[in-house]
Amino acid sequence: MEYTRRKALLAAGGSLATVFATGQVAGDRRRSRSRDRNPTSSDGSVDGWPTDDFDRIDTPPYEIEAEDCGFGSDNERDPLYLCDEMPAAPSLEFEYEATSRSISIDGGLGSGDGGDGNPQLFTALLTDETDLERVDLETTTPATALLKRTDFAEQAVLIVQTGWGSSAETPYIKRIEETDDGIHAFGCYRRPCLTTTDYTYRTGVARFERPDELESGLTSLTVDPETRVNVATGEGIVTITDGW
Repeated sequence: MEYTRRKALLAAGGSLATVFATGQVAGDRRRSRSRDRNPTSSDGSVDGWPTDDFDRIDTPPYEIEAEDCGFGSDNERDPLYLCDEMPAAPSLEFEYEATSRSISIDGGLGSGDGGDGNPQLFTALLTDETDLERVDLETTTPATALLKRTDFAEQAVLIVQTGWGSSAETPYIKRIEETDDGIHAFGCYRRPCLTTTDYTYRTGVARFERPDELESGLTSLTVDPETRVNVATGEGIVTITDGW
């Protein structure tokens, strides 16, 4: 199911082969899916993209069995089927909460016009108590509670935002690997069969064990059985203008 235009949105109700920390990439299979070797943020810059080893859009480096939505409760697919075969290790210890009641953060989704119906993603690292000043913590959700309980001496936070479409399709993080200078998070879109017809952005909050070095972050989200999107912290809002 693709959500590349506003009309479609309103009408609709990562891997062992690729381990960033050890420098492995998916090779020709990944590169054959590349559509953007020069990732751009909302201001058209390429600042913040951490490595040439990953394309903006590539192929999930693990097998995914496509699951159709059936009829009745016994035939509905697992909303996290895109992550089923994704390895859960190695990973830093972390806790994760996602919310369909969006959490606002300076520079993130929610401050613009919704990308004119194009998919948008945003990620940010919170590494210090003062970083919480960037976040709207007024809403009461498990995600905001997780943020408020962060001990920044031992922990840090990765915020992942996705848009636009049904509030039921929240981002999900399955593992967070330590890299030479930060982290690489792997996850997928949660895609339930039953979705809402609202049009919003969604926010995930991962509070993780702080590694020795934390200067950069990369998030790889599988969005459908053939597509993974890679987004770096520090590059601002990423708009996918050509669809998945």
